[in-house]
Amino acid sequence: MRRRSLSSALPWLASALLAACTGSAPPAREASPASIPNSPPPPAAPTLPPGVLAEGAGAQGVVRVEERDGLRLLTIDGVVQAAVPTGRRDIVASPDPLVKLVRAARPNARTVLVIGLGSGRTAAALAAAGLEVEVAELEPAVIDFARRFFGYQGHAVASDGLDYLARARKTYDIVVVDAFNGKEPPRRFLTRDALEKMGLRSGSATLIAARWRGSPHGSSSPAVPHLMGNTLIFSQLFGSGVGDEEQNLYLIASATPANLIGPQGIAAWPIPGALPEHARPAATAVPGSPASRRVTLLGYLVRAREDGALCIDLPHYEMGAQRYRLSGPAVDALTKLLPSGEAAPTDGDIGSDGDTKATLRDLLGGGGFKRSDVRFSSVVVAVEGDAALAAVVHPDAASGVPKEIRGDAPTDPRLPFGGALYDLVVDKVLFTFDRSAWSKQKTKLSPIAARAVKAIGAHDFDAAGKSIVEYLAILRRDLGPFAEQLAAFAEVSRVQRQIERESAAVRAESAFVIAKACDRAGHAAGIDRFTSASEDAKAFVSALRGCARRGYREARQKESGEGARTATARLYALLQDDILEVQPNSVDGRRIEAEIAAIEKSVPEVQPLQEPPRETLGP
Repeated sequence: MRRRSLSSALPWLASALLAACTGSAPPAREASPASIPNSPPPPAAPTLPPGVLAEGAGAQGVVRVEERDGLRLLTIDGVVQAAVPTGRRDIVASPDPLVKLVRAARPNARTVLVIGLGSGRTAAALAAAGLEVEVAELEPAVIDFARRFFGYQGHAVASDGLDYLARARKTYDIVVVDAFNGKEPPRRFLTRDALEKMGLRSGSATLIAARWRGSPHGSSSPAVPHLMGNTLIFSQLFGSGVGDEEQNLYLIASATPANLIGPQGIAAWPIPGALPEHARPAATAVPGSPASRRVTLLGYLVRAREDGALCIDLPHYEMGAQRYRLSGPAVDALTKLLPSGEAAPTDGDIGSDGDTKATLRDLLGGGGFKRSDVRFSSVVVAVEGDAALAAVVHPDAASGVPKEIRGDAPTDPRLPFGGALYDLVVDKVLFTFDRSAWSKQKTKLSPIAARAVKAIGAHDFDAAGKSIVEYLAILRRDLGPFAEQLAAFAEVSRVQRQIERESAAVRAESAFVIAKACDRAGHAAGIDRFTSASEDAKAFVSALRGCARRGYREARQKESGEGARTATARLYALLQDDILEVQPNSVDGRRIEAEIAAIEKSVPEVQPLQEPPRETLGP
């Protein structure tokens, strides 16, 4: 199997489960400062709108303090920057997740620079935690209002954050970027140049933390590079929501490992970098408990190698694990499902790698990347219960990593290759499926899959599409509401959509047009032969690629001029792709290399065409 290098691996995995907001979505800067003055606020000037306590001009728009619905709000250009409860006992301010995250990641930190003051709540909470706090705030009116209306009493200077850093000429243990304007993430603070100025460089232990609001995997969300020069950057995104909906996002990044061990009470959970859409569990907040969530999830039932504890591992395509240690009233029923002593192989390049053929990886997916610690099993279960985050460990600071890489970073032996660990109290078992049941299912599906492969080879996409629709209908009927959450279903569905899209094109008389339609369908389905789960989906894509190769060869033989040149270029690209599937010195490898050499000799100026865009496996 091809292995991914560390530098090219997907961002490290923490967890599939994200914290859901309680009630309505919170503003960009949530909750209250340490205190609000007890004296009543001064009356609003007659010229101010009702409920507005004060306003002033700012570089980014009008800065206002207003009260409505039991909240005192700070807004800039109409966008809420802070909201604190006032006068209503039913609204309770929750602890600031950003403060808890940075304190957990850097427990020995002493100094912090906060860029962006808002109501002063974050700066005040950091000071209350024992840190020496300095604040750079672009808007003088924000500093004035934070002191007058939100009770902030600490340090604050009216200055651009990067300019303040340049004048200070000092290194801080933590730099907090809390400068979200409510419209765009703080991009200019997350460029390489800005990150280096803030302390993200080789030999520095400075932790950078940033907060904004948006979709975790949206195109507008900035990303910290994994390498800056020769410096490996450790970063992790946390969120307050579930999936890709708009939510509060919290980024931590450092040139040295920053782990979160035992992060109780943090109301923001790790966001995975490449969680497949079909693998996302459902979650809702547990009332009164910001650190736990009511979850419904689907995964592999395994026993921990470390102590034999019953666990559920979620499928994913990154380094590390998404692991839930189980307890609660339904655990006895789950224990009976798993044969004693059954191995839980992984698939990547770690010491526990093994043969996954006896597991349900073909059904549920996951794994295949460097240090991916998905532990596969012959039993898949769906459960419901209350989950609490127990530990987050960066894969490069895990106990299974050499000391020279992880340094002195704290680690957790229950996550030997990193990831996120949760404690899950299970009270409902919603779905169970084992290898024997899947074998029976395959006896129904295999003949249908074979018909689809044959139809693809004959360019009969209408017949192929009908067979695959029948295949999916059987999965829906027999596996019930969890069928569509399985990788096998999701991947076969993608193939079916692409075949349907190209069904008209393959009726053409031109061999090149037919080959191109097969090529588009095979690549757009996004089935990766190294990480995809479904063997049937991979067989469909293999048939599509075979159709493309045969058509391109025929076009090369029959057509002349630009058509032949284009067909040759595509064939060249496909043959290069084939090299990855065979050993270079094997009979097939030498044959492919010889054919490539012949093409280069006949059309030396031809270069491989760019591959069509794919549907990705994850977000």
